[in-house]
Amino acid sequence: MKDSLYEQLSALVDDELTGAEHELLFRRIEQDEQIYRRLSRYQLISDALQSHLPDRIDPAFSLRMKRLLRAEPALFTRHSASSLTNMLVYEIQGSTGQLVGSVLTLVRDSLTLIALLTYLLYLNWALTLFIGLLFPAIGWVMRTAGVRVQRLTREGQHANDELAYVVEENVLAWRIVRLHDAGPTQSKRFERLSTALRRLALKSVTASAAMTPLTQILAACAMSAVIVVALYQTNQGGQTVGGFVAFITAMLMTLPPIRHLADVMAPILRGLTLLERSVDLVEDGLNERGGAHSAARCAGRCGPAGLGAPRSRRP
Repeated sequence: MKDSLYEQLSALVDDELTGAEHELLFRRIEQDEQIYRRLSRYQLISDALQSHLPDRIDPAFSLRMKRLLRAEPALFTRHSASSLTNMLVYEIQGSTGQLVGSVLTLVRDSLTLIALLTYLLYLNWALTLFIGLLFPAIGWVMRTAGVRVQRLTREGQHANDELAYVVEENVLAWRIVRLHDAGPTQSKRFERLSTALRRLALKSVTASAAMTPLTQILAACAMSAVIVVALYQTNQGGQTVGGFVAFITAMLMTLPPIRHLADVMAPILRGLTLLERSVDLVEDGLNERGGAHSAARCAGRCGPAGLGAPRSRRP
């Protein structure tokens, strides 16, 4: 009996029951609290298996709010409410999500690349030096593109703050906007800021996307040079055919980790840039600077005071 009931609950979660079975099962759920709890567990399991659960709530958010409420008053004159909301809520959680996935990929592919380079050194150290010459060029490309990505990310932060402030201002002052017929002016203002933000987003995507093809071109040039030298050594009898095939195979296996490392650099840079402003605000900008006050020592006399009129004025 219970097994059939549990099967019906599972079918309900999977949306496989008919209309009549729905009504009968809902009646039993309303009458029995244990069945209702089991249905809740089934629904939770289904959402977890299908990745329908909400994002993890940041446990440090309440701590940041407490520090914000104790912040110095000058902080609220330098930043608008929308700007503080972006920094303390969206930027911290968004940057943390980007960094977690990117750092995992960075560690995994870095270890894979180190293992392959070690194997290449074991096979032929001279040819591996050609691959080693590739990394300074890749580092220069990533550094140049990374500086641009960081600059565009900071500009995007300020543009996003300005756009959010326009929305906040119009929502709070909607009566004044309608009274003075300022709707068209505010619409143009919003459109101008949104266009600027969209341009910055396109520039940031372009700068991030430029890393991968440039690194792939440099890697292809280095691999071509290595293949030419390896063929020359094989023709001269300095290397066997099996050694040549093993070296080329291991060398080609280094291309996917190099591509993955180039792909994750942009998310890491964006995440660090977004997190930098929020961390600076939490660590330095929220501390109220109090002064020292010492009251001077005072002396006074206390005694009873009458509320009546003087004797000379009494009737």
